[in-house]
Amino acid sequence: MPNSLVRELYVERLGVIERAHLELDPGFVVLTGETGTGKTLLVGALELCLGREGASARRGVGADTRVSVVVESDGVDIALGRESSPSGRLRAHVNGAPTSADALRAVGESHIELLGQRDSLKLAQRSEVLRLLDESGGVQTTELDELRSRRRVLERDLEEFSTDPAERERLVDYLTFQIEEFDAVQPLRPTELRDVLKELADVSELHHHLETVQAGVESVDGDDGGALSQLSDVARRLEAIDGLSGVAARLHDAVDLARDAVHDMRQWADPERLDQERLAALSARVEALQRLARKYGGHLEDAFVEIGAARERRDALLAGEEAWSQLRDEIRAVDEALARAAQRVLAARRVAAEALSARINHNMARVALAGAEIRVMVDGEDGSSVRLDFSPHPGAPFGPVGDMASGGELSRVLLAVSLATARGGTVAVYDEVDAGIGGSVAQHIGECLAELAERQQVLAVTHLASVAARAHQHFVVERTPGGVAAVRQVVGEDRVGEVARMLSGEPHDERARSLARRLLGVSDTSEGEAPG
Repeated sequence: MPNSLVRELYVERLGVIERAHLELDPGFVVLTGETGTGKTLLVGALELCLGREGASARRGVGADTRVSVVVESDGVDIALGRESSPSGRLRAHVNGAPTSADALRAVGESHIELLGQRDSLKLAQRSEVLRLLDESGGVQTTELDELRSRRRVLERDLEEFSTDPAERERLVDYLTFQIEEFDAVQPLRPTELRDVLKELADVSELHHHLETVQAGVESVDGDDGGALSQLSDVARRLEAIDGLSGVAARLHDAVDLARDAVHDMRQWADPERLDQERLAALSARVEALQRLARKYGGHLEDAFVEIGAARERRDALLAGEEAWSQLRDEIRAVDEALARAAQRVLAARRVAAEALSARINHNMARVALAGAEIRVMVDGEDGSSVRLDFSPHPGAPFGPVGDMASGGELSRVLLAVSLATARGGTVAVYDEVDAGIGGSVAQHIGECLAELAERQQVLAVTHLASVAARAHQHFVVERTPGGVAAVRQVVGEDRVGEVARMLSGEPHDERARSLARRLLGVSDTSEGEAPG
């Protein structure tokens, strides 16, 4: 099963389509219907869901248009959609979350390929042809890419050495100033600011508790007469009153207990318990570290990173002529390795181009291009300058496929390329790839699309019965008496009738229905359903 499948397509108020909901199966799916019923609008809805402008559907977008497609990728559903905003703009969303059209396109086009005549122009894009060539031929460019990356780094380093001496001196002075400013503070580690702040908080809390205990001692047993002195005086006066001597004794006991508690409080609140110098030192350290951190975005960790890079850059600038010479030697060595790697990739791409050309040409007759020929042209030091050249018939000159092929030919060339290169993974959507052909040639196109559907899900818009009959699932777009387009899946005799209509224009014509049954592989005398 392919990695990606279109599971649902939902269209609401787009042109003549009031509402359509298609649930698609894996394999080969076709959309049919008479001209003008709205088939193209469904492809346009897919274009909109992929973040494109959807030229085929843009005229049908109204104030309350909504389109969405659900793609299953490796068992996970992804919902892509667009809907009209009150201002008339089309808003994009992925899984219900707002996003940009560019982001929607990036997600959608990794799962769905639209392969109409306009989309066939990608065959003229060097990057697309190169991707197909490397993937089909298993061309490995890892070593070449790594060497080029290394070459860019070396060039950047060399540029610093090639800087004007006065400018280089100013740069060294600036880096030195940053480093010395950092070293003056002497931070011990990237987390020191957090650590010192925690210790300062602990010491500050102790200071607060000491003040609380000392205030309590003063209020209970202060020199100016605290609560204990007053309580003791009351106890002495009660001793002379008959009947209250016991109360006076208990008060004396309470005073003695309180004095013991005050003694313990005085010991705990010893001023030597708080290191005032440590408190001041911590406060000053926090201030210095925070000042340094603010210069680097508020984080001491960032200061460590940037100053580390500054040290390396200053050391490299100060390395002078010796380092410059070493860089030049390394660049020469990398250039030599690059030349060898490029030659290996060029040779691999030439072999892959011959093989790919042969595979594409093997399918040309099948896609109604008998006598036409494709050549995958490879040029450049590493073979990355590639293009598809096309000759429409024997004896005709070759030229870039975008210049030499008509719109219909482009679509069929793309189908031949897909047959030669497709490995599954994406959904292929063909918009009238069978335009301008018929008869036995149309049967070949149907066979090709069905074959392709064994590797990936294929959705095709077609006018040809022999193509539609090869599908695993068949949808029809029809106009209702009110002029609104409706979409329905046809199976059994309904499908026989639709194929018959495509053959003769009349769904109830018995001869057409008989031929339709043969195309669908259903016995003419069968009472059962035609394949759905």
